[in-house]
Amino acid sequence: MGVYPSAGLKAEIVRYGAWRGGRIARIALAIAVLAPAVAATVAAASAGASQGRNTSHAAAAGLRAEPAASTATAAGTRLWVALYRGSNGASEATSIATSSHRSEVFVTGLSGDTSGHQAYGTVTYSARGVRRWAASYNGPAGENFANELAVSPDGSKVFVTGYSQDASGTDDYATVAYNAATGARLWVARYTGPAGSTGNFANALAVSPDGSKVFVTGASAGKPIGNVSQYEYATVAYDSSTGASRWVRRFTLLSTSGASATAVAVSPGGSKVFVTGNAANAAGLFYATVAYRA
Repeated sequence: MGVYPSAGLKAEIVRYGAWRGGRIARIALAIAVLAPAVAATVAAASAGASQGRNTSHAAAAGLRAEPAASTATAAGTRLWVALYRGSNGASEATSIATSSHRSEVFVTGLSGDTSGHQAYGTVTYSARGVRRWAASYNGPAGENFANELAVSPDGSKVFVTGYSQDASGTDDYATVAYNAATGARLWVARYTGPAGSTGNFANALAVSPDGSKVFVTGASAGKPIGNVSQYEYATVAYDSSTGASRWVRRFTLLSTSGASATAVAVSPGGSKVFVTGNAANAAGLFYATVAYRA
């Protein structure tokens, strides 16, 4: 994800179920880097009526910060719970990251917007669970799903990627950059694949150690063979300041077999990018890991 624990910090997993009407409405699995006595847990509740409106750079509806009653500092002590729900329909969190100085928590996922479509919904909280801003992104055709989020090493920018339908109804990679302090949208970059591509689904994102590049990878349909679209890895490098594409690389084992990239990482020195996922050939399905010069 491009955000790594520093020495002495501990990563924990917290499961939180939001009960409504005698059942669990949504369970969020949150992985956060913990500074001493600071933890973050986020649950997105999908049941219940909407309580407000969600706008790009204003507070969205449905947040509740719940400070822990105890002041104990023992590991696993719940410090707060924050609920976020878009203005229309269910919300589902998919990715979480912390800022470089550990004072903010960023969450993204799927959130219904005022048009009734699925939008990227990104929200940031202080270390005390107070919402600072919420932002949404809705592409040309209205169906959008954010898969991953990362924060620049200096904590100044937040990057979100996933997939978003274009005007023709084809899914594209859609990567959005925000000002981490204000939620102002800085740029949007879309990758549509080669001519004739029938779908492009970004699954993972990483930021270079110097913060100058953003790398996005996923599954992208190549030119159809007959009536069948074969998916390949498609990795795109962007300028983190402008969103301009630096390079695009595609990979598959066979043109007649599928491949889908699921994760990306950058070497500590920033000179190499590593992509992994699943690829098939005549012998079966394999892990397939590819290294590129950054």
